[in-house]
Amino acid sequence: MNQLGEPDAGKLPVRFDERRLETGLRLLRQSWTLLKTGSSKWLKTKAAHLSNFHWQSGYGIFSISPSHRLALESFITNQAEHHRLITFQDEYRQLLRKYDVECDARYVWD
Repeated sequence: MNQLGEPDAGKLPVRFDERRLETGLRLLRQSWTLLKTGSSKWLKTKAAHLSNFHWQSGYGIFSISPSHRLALESFITNQAEHHRLITFQDEYRQLLRKYDVECDARYVWD
């Protein structure tokens, strides 16, 4: 803080409110559940081979740049074979470590 009680340039004080964080996480989980339910119902109407489609319980949200789209599509196409070599859980943990993302396993795994 400077002499006027204002934040220094480039520094912004943040107040952590655990109740608001928990409320936000609860709303995110509820929204994700609605999205998964609605999209599952819709997808099952699109083709007979999708009639048994279901989402896994856990989830992660990532973004990619458009330049990586083809590589991602290739990965998705071949992920069954890929996950014979490394489990989804182990790969997910590696990804989180690689990008220094902290993870609370209570919210990730079934």
